[in-house]
Amino acid sequence: MIKDRTEREKQEDLQKWAHGWKGRQKAHRKAFKPVHEEFSSLIGSMRRDPSWRRRFGDE
Repeated sequence: MIKDRTEREKQEDLQKWAHGWKGRQKAHRKAFKPVHEEFSSLIGSMRRDPSWRRRFGDE
């Protein structure tokens, strides 16, 4: 039978997860950098395009 975890054990697991969060976040940024750059350049070109600007109400 599965034993109920104590509050302390739950907190320890949470701390372990939180401690490893920074590394996972950095790895994610590194892996998705080309995707983020592609999106930002796409959005930048859309902002410069007058037809898109009219559509979004920037002008």
